[in-house]
Amino acid sequence: MSDFYYYEAGYGKRIGAYLIDSIIILLPTLIFCFYFSSNQNVFLIGFVLLQILCRLYFILMNRFYNGTIGKKLLKIKIINYHSEEINEKIPWKNVILREILDIICVIPQIVIPVISVLLINNWQGYQTFSYALKYYKSSPMGKLFMFLSIIITILEIITMLKNEENRSLHDLIAKTIVVEE
Repeated sequence: MSDFYYYEAGYGKRIGAYLIDSIIILLPTLIFCFYFSSNQNVFLIGFVLLQILCRLYFILMNRFYNGTIGKKLLKIKIINYHSEEINEKIPWKNVILREILDIICVIPQIVIPVISVLLINNWQGYQTFSYALKYYKSSPMGKLFMFLSIIITILEIITMLKNEENRSLHDLIAKTIVVEE
């Protein structure tokens, strides 16, 4: 059993890494949405696939590289909380548990395009999103998912701010910690 010491990653680096990853994911999504906004079938299928690929990006990067591109650029990584080695890979179970809350928050992003296509016969690109979003937010399911997303986000922030090791809710659930490399 080897002993090692690590420094917990600070809030700034964690938020910075998340912003970098968001840009990495958002740019291809915006380009795709802009390019295919006039073809509803391609748009719907592509948007859902992009959401799935986004989740896979986080799952696979965290599993095989202990962090995403954003984390790598800011020199932080994810390790098991009770790890004996800094380069130990995170088990699949922990990686999936770490992403569960994000998946719950992403569901509305996948549901909105589906509602758009099902409810609106006249596809008008971003105008359709505006209408679908308005409809979705007023529906019981939309209100439930939006409420869950807000609550989860607040809990994530509170747990990270209150935890001495800067561990947020998904870190506590998955038994992981984000540390300096």
